[in-house]
Amino acid sequence: MCARYNSFTRIPVAELISYLDNQGNLTTLSSTCGMLLCTRGEATFRMANLTCRLQASHICLYRPATRAHVISISPDFEAIVFKSTLDFVLPVIEQALSGRDVAVLADAPCVQLLPGEYALVRQQISVLIHGLSRIERLPEDAPALPLLRHAADNLGRSLLFLVFFLYVQHRPAHASPPQGGDLIVHRFMLDLIQFYKQQRQVEFYAARQHLSPRYFSSVIKEHTGDPALRWIVNYVISGLKQALSDPSQSMKSIAAAYHFSSATLLSRYFRQYTGISPRAFRSGVLAGGG
Repeated sequence: MCARYNSFTRIPVAELISYLDNQGNLTTLSSTCGMLLCTRGEATFRMANLTCRLQASHICLYRPATRAHVISISPDFEAIVFKSTLDFVLPVIEQALSGRDVAVLADAPCVQLLPGEYALVRQQISVLIHGLSRIERLPEDAPALPLLRHAADNLGRSLLFLVFFLYVQHRPAHASPPQGGDLIVHRFMLDLIQFYKQQRQVEFYAARQHLSPRYFSSVIKEHTGDPALRWIVNYVISGLKQALSDPSQSMKSIAAAYHFSSATLLSRYFRQYTGISPRAFRSGVLAGGG
Protein backbone atom coordinates (compact mmCIF):
# COMPACT_ATOMS: atom_id res chain seq x y z
CA MET A 1 0.00 0.00 0.00
CA CYS A 2 1.44 3.35 -0.96
CA ALA A 3 1.88 6.04 1.65
CA ARG A 4 0.27 8.61 -0.62
CA TYR A 5 -3.08 6.98 0.17
CA ASN A 6 -2.69 8.25 3.74
CA SER A 7 -3.32 11.91 4.42
CA PHE A 8 -3.43 14.39 7.27
CA THR A 9 -5.69 17.41 7.37
CA ARG A 10 -5.72 20.20 9.94
CA ILE A 11 -9.37 21.13 10.34
CA PRO A 12 -10.36 24.46 11.93
CA VAL A 13 -13.95 25.03 12.95
CA ALA A 14 -14.92 26.92 9.78
CA GLU A 15 -13.81 24.07 7.54
CA LEU A 16 -15.53 21.44 9.68
CA ILE A 17 -18.82 23.34 9.51
CA SER A 18 -18.51 23.56 5.72
CA TYR A 19 -18.61 19.75 5.53
CA LEU A 20 -21.95 19.49 7.35
CA ASP A 21 -25.25 18.90 5.57
CA ASN A 22 -28.44 20.83 6.36
CA GLN A 23 -29.14 18.61 9.38
CA GLY A 24 -25.70 19.10 10.87
CA ASN A 25 -24.47 15.64 9.85
CA LEU A 26 -20.98 14.70 8.73
CA THR A 27 -20.59 11.42 6.80
CA THR A 28 -17.27 9.75 5.97
CA LEU A 29 -16.63 7.85 2.75
CA SER A 30 -17.37 4.13 2.65
CA SER A 31 -13.79 3.45 1.48
CA THR A 32 -11.92 5.42 4.15
CA CYS A 33 -11.38 5.23 7.88
CA GLY A 34 -9.08 7.00 10.28
CA MET A 35 -8.77 9.04 13.43
CA LEU A 36 -9.39 12.56 14.66
CA LEU A 37 -7.11 14.17 17.25
CA CYS A 38 -8.52 17.28 18.90
CA THR A 39 -5.76 19.87 19.39
CA ARG A 40 -7.82 22.85 20.60
CA GLY A 41 -11.32 23.80 21.68
CA GLU A 42 -14.11 21.26 22.01
CA ALA A 43 -16.94 19.63 20.07
CA THR A 44 -19.85 17.38 20.99
CA PHE A 45 -21.29 14.99 18.45
CA ARG A 46 -23.43 11.88 18.26
CA MET A 47 -22.62 8.69 16.35
CA ALA A 48 -25.56 6.26 16.34
CA ASN A 49 -26.66 6.46 19.99
CA LEU A 50 -23.22 7.42 21.32
CA THR A 51 -22.63 10.98 22.44
CA CYS A 52 -18.95 11.98 22.39
CA ARG A 53 -17.37 15.15 23.72
CA LEU A 54 -13.99 15.98 22.26
CA GLN A 55 -11.53 18.32 23.93
CA ALA A 56 -7.81 18.93 23.44
CA SER A 57 -5.89 15.62 23.69
CA HIS A 58 -9.00 13.53 22.95
CA ILE A 59 -8.67 11.10 20.07
CA CYS A 60 -11.49 9.41 18.17
CA LEU A 61 -11.36 6.57 15.66
CA TYR A 62 -13.92 6.37 12.88
CA ARG A 63 -14.80 3.53 10.54
CA PRO A 64 -15.95 3.76 6.91
CA ALA A 65 -19.38 5.33 6.34
CA THR A 66 -19.47 6.81 9.84
CA ARG A 67 -22.25 9.35 10.26
CA ALA A 68 -21.81 11.90 13.02
CA HIS A 69 -24.31 14.56 14.07
CA VAL A 70 -22.57 17.65 15.41
CA ILE A 71 -24.39 18.91 18.51
CA SER A 72 -22.09 21.77 19.47
CA ILE A 73 -18.68 23.11 18.56
CA SER A 74 -16.55 25.88 20.05
CA PRO A 75 -15.26 28.76 17.89
CA ASP A 76 -11.63 27.78 18.56
CA PHE A 77 -12.05 24.08 17.73
CA GLU A 78 -9.21 22.53 15.75
CA ALA A 79 -8.29 18.94 15.01
CA ILE A 80 -5.89 16.82 13.00
CA VAL A 81 -7.58 14.16 10.89
CA PHE A 82 -5.71 11.08 9.62
CA LYS A 83 -7.45 9.35 6.73
CA SER A 84 -6.52 6.00 5.23
CA THR A 85 -8.04 3.03 3.43
CA LEU A 86 -9.14 -0.40 4.57
CA ASP A 87 -6.19 -1.87 2.64
CA PHE A 88 -3.81 -0.10 4.98
CA VAL A 89 -5.66 -0.33 8.31
CA LEU A 90 -7.07 -3.89 8.29
CA PRO A 91 -3.73 -5.72 8.65
CA VAL A 92 -2.82 -3.52 11.62
CA ILE A 93 -6.18 -4.19 13.29
CA GLU A 94 -5.75 -7.93 12.82
CA GLN A 95 -2.28 -7.85 14.39
CA ALA A 96 -2.91 -5.33 17.16
CA LEU A 97 -6.44 -5.93 18.41
CA SER A 98 -8.47 -8.86 19.67
CA GLY A 99 -12.15 -9.22 18.86
CA ARG A 100 -12.95 -7.84 22.30
CA ASP A 101 -10.71 -4.82 21.70
CA VAL A 102 -12.49 -4.11 18.42
CA ALA A 103 -15.84 -4.29 20.19
CA VAL A 104 -14.64 -1.80 22.82
CA LEU A 105 -13.49 0.62 20.13
CA ALA A 106 -16.80 0.34 18.31
CA ASP A 107 -18.79 0.95 21.52
CA ALA A 108 -16.68 3.90 22.72
CA PRO A 109 -14.47 5.28 19.95
CA CYS A 110 -13.15 8.32 21.85
CA VAL A 111 -10.61 8.44 24.69
CA GLN A 112 -8.49 11.12 26.32
CA LEU A 113 -4.71 10.80 26.17
CA LEU A 114 -2.40 11.63 29.05
CA PRO A 115 -0.06 14.61 28.43
CA GLY A 116 2.95 12.42 27.63
CA GLU A 117 0.88 10.17 25.34
CA TYR A 118 -0.58 13.17 23.54
CA ALA A 119 2.92 14.59 22.99
CA LEU A 120 4.13 11.25 21.62
CA VAL A 121 1.23 10.96 19.18
CA ARG A 122 1.76 14.55 18.03
CA GLN A 123 5.46 13.82 17.51
CA GLN A 124 4.77 10.76 15.35
CA ILE A 125 2.17 12.68 13.37
CA SER A 126 4.67 15.48 12.72
CA VAL A 127 7.29 13.03 11.45
CA LEU A 128 4.77 11.33 9.17
CA ILE A 129 3.43 14.63 7.84
CA HIS A 130 6.99 15.68 7.00
CA GLY A 131 7.58 12.41 5.14
CA LEU A 132 4.33 12.67 3.19
CA SER A 133 5.08 16.28 2.21
CA ARG A 134 8.46 15.20 0.82
CA ILE A 135 6.77 12.48 -1.21
CA GLU A 136 4.29 14.96 -2.67
CA ARG A 137 7.11 17.22 -3.86
CA LEU A 138 9.00 14.48 -5.70
CA PRO A 139 8.35 13.56 -9.34
CA GLU A 140 7.06 10.05 -10.04
CA ASP A 141 10.39 8.97 -11.56
CA ALA A 142 12.51 10.07 -8.58
CA PRO A 143 14.85 7.20 -7.53
CA ALA A 144 14.19 7.86 -3.84
CA LEU A 145 10.39 7.75 -4.18
CA PRO A 146 9.82 3.99 -3.58
CA LEU A 147 12.01 4.04 -0.48
CA LEU A 148 10.27 7.12 0.91
CA ARG A 149 6.85 5.59 0.31
CA HIS A 150 7.93 2.42 2.08
CA ALA A 151 9.26 4.45 5.01
CA ALA A 152 6.04 6.48 5.23
CA ASP A 153 3.97 3.27 5.17
CA ASN A 154 5.95 1.95 8.12
CA LEU A 155 5.57 5.25 9.99
CA GLY A 156 1.82 5.14 9.36
CA ARG A 157 1.56 1.60 10.70
CA SER A 158 3.66 2.54 13.70
CA LEU A 159 1.29 5.41 14.44
CA LEU A 160 -1.73 3.11 14.21
CA PHE A 161 -0.13 0.52 16.51
CA LEU A 162 0.60 3.28 19.03
CA VAL A 163 -2.94 4.65 18.90
CA PHE A 164 -4.51 1.20 19.24
CA PHE A 165 -2.23 0.44 22.19
CA LEU A 166 -3.28 3.66 23.92
CA TYR A 167 -6.95 2.87 23.30
CA VAL A 168 -6.81 -0.49 25.03
CA GLN A 169 -4.82 1.02 27.90
CA HIS A 170 -7.56 3.52 28.75
CA ARG A 171 -11.00 2.79 30.03
CA PRO A 172 -13.37 4.28 27.46
CA ALA A 173 -15.90 6.88 28.50
CA HIS A 174 -19.35 5.49 29.31
CA ALA A 175 -21.38 4.69 26.24
CA SER A 176 -24.80 3.11 25.85
CA PRO A 177 -24.80 -0.05 23.73
CA PRO A 178 -26.13 0.35 20.17
CA GLN A 179 -29.73 -0.64 19.51
CA GLY A 180 -31.99 -1.53 16.59
CA GLY A 181 -30.42 -1.03 13.18
CA ASP A 182 -27.28 0.42 14.74
CA LEU A 183 -26.81 -2.83 16.66
CA ILE A 184 -27.13 -4.87 13.45
CA VAL A 185 -24.49 -2.70 11.76
CA HIS A 186 -22.27 -2.88 14.84
CA ARG A 187 -22.35 -6.69 14.92
CA PHE A 188 -21.84 -6.89 11.16
CA MET A 189 -18.68 -4.77 11.33
CA LEU A 190 -17.26 -6.96 14.09
CA ASP A 191 -18.14 -10.12 12.14
CA LEU A 192 -16.52 -8.72 8.98
CA ILE A 193 -13.19 -8.17 10.69
CA GLN A 194 -13.29 -11.71 12.07
CA PHE A 195 -14.65 -13.64 9.07
CA TYR A 196 -14.07 -11.70 5.83
CA LYS A 197 -11.24 -14.03 4.78
CA GLN A 198 -13.43 -17.10 5.18
CA GLN A 199 -16.94 -15.91 4.31
CA ARG A 200 -18.03 -13.85 1.30
CA GLN A 201 -21.77 -14.55 1.34
CA VAL A 202 -24.38 -12.16 2.77
CA GLU A 203 -26.32 -15.21 3.96
CA PHE A 204 -23.59 -16.10 6.45
CA TYR A 205 -23.57 -12.68 8.13
CA ALA A 206 -27.37 -12.46 8.15
CA ALA A 207 -27.61 -15.91 9.77
CA ARG A 208 -25.20 -14.78 12.48
CA GLN A 209 -27.93 -12.34 13.56
CA HIS A 210 -30.89 -14.63 12.79
CA LEU A 211 -32.11 -12.33 10.03
CA SER A 212 -33.12 -12.90 6.43
CA PRO A 213 -30.42 -11.85 3.92
CA ARG A 214 -32.78 -9.38 2.24
CA TYR A 215 -33.79 -7.60 5.43
CA PHE A 216 -30.24 -7.70 6.79
CA SER A 217 -28.79 -6.09 3.67
CA SER A 218 -31.52 -3.43 3.56
CA VAL A 219 -30.71 -2.41 7.15
CA ILE A 220 -26.99 -2.21 6.38
CA LYS A 221 -27.67 -0.05 3.33
CA GLU A 222 -30.08 2.23 5.22
CA HIS A 223 -27.55 2.90 7.97
CA THR A 224 -24.28 2.98 5.99
CA GLY A 225 -25.24 3.87 2.42
CA ASP A 226 -23.96 0.58 0.97
CA PRO A 227 -25.55 -2.90 0.94
CA ALA A 228 -23.97 -5.74 2.88
CA LEU A 229 -22.41 -7.35 -0.19
CA ARG A 230 -20.53 -4.15 -1.04
CA TRP A 231 -19.06 -4.08 2.46
CA ILE A 232 -17.97 -7.70 2.18
CA VAL A 233 -16.39 -7.12 -1.23
CA ASN A 234 -14.60 -3.99 0.03
CA TYR A 235 -13.05 -5.90 2.92
CA VAL A 236 -12.04 -8.89 0.78
CA ILE A 237 -10.56 -6.77 -2.03
CA SER A 238 -8.74 -4.55 0.49
CA GLY A 239 -7.20 -7.60 2.12
CA LEU A 240 -6.28 -9.15 -1.21
CA LYS A 241 -4.58 -5.94 -2.36
CA GLN A 242 -2.51 -5.91 0.82
CA ALA A 243 -1.53 -9.56 0.35
CA LEU A 244 -0.69 -9.05 -3.32
CA SER A 245 1.59 -6.16 -2.35
CA ASP A 246 3.81 -8.67 -0.55
CA PRO A 247 5.97 -10.41 -3.20
CA SER A 248 6.81 -13.25 -0.78
CA GLN A 249 3.20 -14.51 -0.92
CA SER A 250 2.33 -16.75 -3.84
CA MET A 251 -1.03 -16.65 -5.59
CA LYS A 252 -1.70 -20.17 -4.33
CA SER A 253 -1.03 -19.24 -0.70
CA ILE A 254 -3.19 -16.12 -0.94
CA ALA A 255 -6.03 -18.14 -2.44
CA ALA A 256 -5.78 -20.63 0.43
CA ALA A 257 -5.71 -17.87 3.05
CA TYR A 258 -8.90 -16.38 1.60
CA HIS A 259 -10.62 -19.74 1.17
CA PHE A 260 -10.70 -19.75 -2.62
CA SER A 261 -10.47 -23.29 -3.95
CA SER A 262 -7.91 -22.21 -6.55
CA ALA A 263 -5.83 -19.26 -7.70
CA THR A 264 -8.01 -19.15 -10.81
CA LEU A 265 -11.16 -18.47 -8.77
CA LEU A 266 -9.30 -15.81 -6.78
CA SER A 267 -8.23 -14.15 -10.02
CA ARG A 268 -11.79 -14.24 -11.36
CA TYR A 269 -13.17 -12.68 -8.17
CA PHE A 270 -10.49 -9.97 -8.06
CA ARG A 271 -10.95 -9.06 -11.73
CA GLN A 272 -14.76 -8.92 -11.32
CA TYR A 273 -14.55 -6.20 -8.68
CA THR A 274 -11.43 -4.29 -9.72
CA GLY A 275 -11.32 -4.63 -13.49
CA ILE A 276 -7.74 -5.96 -13.49
CA SER A 277 -6.10 -9.27 -12.72
CA PRO A 278 -4.22 -9.92 -9.47
CA ARG A 279 -0.98 -10.32 -11.42
CA ALA A 280 -1.46 -6.97 -13.14
CA PHE A 281 -2.18 -5.32 -9.80
CA ARG A 282 0.90 -6.90 -8.23
CA SER A 283 3.09 -5.86 -11.15
CA GLY A 284 1.92 -2.27 -10.81
CA VAL A 285 2.62 -2.23 -7.07
CA LEU A 286 6.06 -3.77 -7.40
CA ALA A 287 6.89 -1.35 -10.20
CA GLY A 288 6.13 1.55 -7.85
CA GLY A 289 2.78 2.51 -9.31
CA GLY A 290 0.89 1.93 -6.02
